[in-house]
Amino acid sequence: GATTPRDMIRASSCVQAVNFLVNETFCHHPVMLEVDTQYRVLEPDYLLEWNGLKVPAAFDCDIFNNGRHWGNHFYFYEVPSRWSMCWSHYAAMKSGMRLERPELPIVDDEYSEQVAVYHSVLRASATQPFVMAELGARWGTWGSRAIAFLKQRRPELSYKLELVEAFPNNCRGVEQVMHKNQIDFSLRCERATTESIGAWLATVDHVDLIDIDIQGAEDQLLHRLSKEMSRKVYRLIIGTHSPGIHRSVERLFRHLGWYFIWNVPHQHDTECIQAYLRGRYRQHPPTGASLDEIVRKGCYHMTPRGPVAHWDGELIVDNPKFVHPRELLSMNDTVLMVGSLLLGS
Repeated sequence: GATTPRDMIRASSCVQAVNFLVNETFCHHPVMLEVDTQYRVLEPDYLLEWNGLKVPAAFDCDIFNNGRHWGNHFYFYEVPSRWSMCWSHYAAMKSGMRLERPELPIVDDEYSEQVAVYHSVLRASATQPFVMAELGARWGTWGSRAIAFLKQRRPELSYKLELVEAFPNNCRGVEQVMHKNQIDFSLRCERATTESIGAWLATVDHVDLIDIDIQGAEDQLLHRLSKEMSRKVYRLIIGTHSPGIHRSVERLFRHLGWYFIWNVPHQHDTECIQAYLRGRYRQHPPTGASLDEIVRKGCYHMTPRGPVAHWDGELIVDNPKFVHPRELLSMNDTVLMVGSLLLGS
């Protein structure tokens, strides 16, 4: 259901998370407190993310790419936690720092996804490898974040990481990130199709997590592979790219009986986001963000950590074959609830 102001987890004696949209603090989700934010050597050409992950700064930061975006998305203007990390790295460099550390993420539209990815690692069985696929990987964002976390918190686990990305330049970015961080991976530089993903699913006996961001192809793929996913996949994180697609995918998983961890419909007012969050970055000059207008116009969804502006929809669902309903992840959790998987069922 919808989060109301009464349900919000306001900060008092806890590790604080900043909601930049309303300039307030809330308690971090307990999963985030498992994240490694140690100081490490500053490398000017690399952002230091959580858990020691190092990513070429040019990938998400136009300020490190001669004012141009990298790849086929403008994340420097679109995702607040990414642009804030870019500027933090820039400030550390300009200050002459030799060490830097990443702050825990601010509350934005990637926060819940990050919680769910890390939680999947914490929940993984000790008796089998952690298996993850990222479809629409860009530079391998969620796959690399998951494995960097696994290496810090569950180093005894083996893993299998499958990445699918359609754009050759992005594929080269995936290879850079994985080699820099010594992450083993399999990459297919092609569009995710029912046939290719079905063939991959046939090679594994389980999948801890599939993260899907395939720009509108998610509806058909999920409908066609729903039976196979219901047999093997523990959790899905699905970006939805239109209101109709969101409703269709939501209906599918309600029909299948999957548990809904997170359900954010596609933005109803994308013009508001374009103007007041992204600041019309394609214009010259751009207008810049206007956060008060986002709140006034209501182009946000409410979360336990305050209002969050978004564009795409998102569904995070758990498979009832493998997860007990009393052990579900909730974004409202105030203590760490990892739970255990129902294996052999």
